[in-house]
Amino acid sequence: MPISQGDMLFGLIQSLTKAEKRNFKLYIRRLQKEGEVKFFQLFAILEKWDTYDEAQLRKQLKIKTPHQLSNLKRNLYQHILTSLRLIRIKQDLDIQIRELINYAQILYGRGLYLQALRILDKAKTKARDHHQDLLHLEIVEFEKRIESRHITRSTTKRMSGLIEEASKRAKVNSNIVEWSNLKLELQRSFINNGHVRNRKAQEEIAIDYAYCFSSVEVSDLTFFEKVHYHQSQYWLHYLLLDMEKCREVANEWVVLYRKAPKEIDEDVDSYLHALHSLMIAAYYLSDLPTFSATRDQLETFVRQRGKSLNENSRILAFLYTQLAKINHCFISGDLKKSLLLLPKIDAGIKKFQSLLDPHKVHLLYYKIAAIHLANGQPDLCVHYLQPIINAGSHLRDDIIIYARLLLFMAHYEMNNLEVLEYLLASAGRLIQKSKERNRLQKLCLRHFKKLSTAGTYDREKRLREFRAELLPLESAPFLRRAFLYLNVPLWVESLLAKKTMAELSLKKQSV
Repeated sequence: MPISQGDMLFGLIQSLTKAEKRNFKLYIRRLQKEGEVKFFQLFAILEKWDTYDEAQLRKQLKIKTPHQLSNLKRNLYQHILTSLRLIRIKQDLDIQIRELINYAQILYGRGLYLQALRILDKAKTKARDHHQDLLHLEIVEFEKRIESRHITRSTTKRMSGLIEEASKRAKVNSNIVEWSNLKLELQRSFINNGHVRNRKAQEEIAIDYAYCFSSVEVSDLTFFEKVHYHQSQYWLHYLLLDMEKCREVANEWVVLYRKAPKEIDEDVDSYLHALHSLMIAAYYLSDLPTFSATRDQLETFVRQRGKSLNENSRILAFLYTQLAKINHCFISGDLKKSLLLLPKIDAGIKKFQSLLDPHKVHLLYYKIAAIHLANGQPDLCVHYLQPIINAGSHLRDDIIIYARLLLFMAHYEMNNLEVLEYLLASAGRLIQKSKERNRLQKLCLRHFKKLSTAGTYDREKRLREFRAELLPLESAPFLRRAFLYLNVPLWVESLLAKKTMAELSLKKQSV
């Protein structure tokens, strides 16, 4: 016979000790008088400050010992997190499910195991319907623990069902863990070593990881198994510089969400990343139709969901939409139009500065610098390269190497001949130490040295020699990414034609 809500509430109240009842009453009273609580004074002070000053804080709150202030800060921190959880609970399904599990644990601890099972069943339905695989397994294991320790009068069929369900969930989660581990392993390989640099390395890595995707029947996978499967596949092909395959896999990833739009709410960031990954592959392949269509999807989604996105998703949305706008200008050749984008991007970087990944900030600054150079504004190019040059460390060597080479190009255009030798020496040391050095970097270094010492009448000759040696490299399959970072052929052409890179780029697209 099902237990009524009233019986459940009465049973819970009856299980409380006198001390627990007293604490609950005090808790209610405290909430009613929370405006008088001292940590609210702390909050009122801190929310008005731009910088933190502990000495001033102790003075304003009339606190004599650091220990007292430490307790106060910890108390406020916990209350803010509680408040945020209460705000997000209606939007974040995993919080809702975890709360139900916590309720079940409390009830079980009081010996109310039938009530605990009832709440767990509700939690399990939510987890199953929304593909929360890890939570689903946790709930089933909790159910098994209760059933194995207490006489619940459950049927043999239910026991068999729990065993089968646990085995299936364990297999699902095992796949998710393996593919997420693989994705992290491939990401770390890329961060440490970059893309493969020759056909032999490409073939060796492809063979090493082939077993990870063999004998997989994708149609039998759960939704988030498919997501992790596509993510790990994408990173393998990205590492291998197989951008055609990256585009194919990323498109399957996006279509997966498009066919199940409700699942987007379960992991908005994954959907944003799927769109971004598809655009990255399209950008590398100069596939403007795919890039434009995906960018439209991203911007429409962000526009429709903007207010409901959490802070992390808003940051990702900002990064991906702004990178998409910049890359669209590069891929379409309309570099002059890209100048109109920069004020908003600059403002966004300043707004999210403390929350943004430094590598992403450097990438944005690098692209902004490249846009300014392309539009005949080498001084502004130098300005945006400085945060990259002055950074103490970088996630990857390539961004600082290309920043140094771009810095040389900007100073060369400004005719700052006195700094060129220093810039080349600095870039040379970086390239020599880097695991990612490539033929384009070495060629640039050699010809930049010739340009830095060439007289006015020799410059055109040096530029033509440079252009001739660049030509065969442009078709090299493993240098495509390098030319996307550093469009040296267009720069050389612009110097020979005495026009900006933006003017030449637009002219080429219109032919």
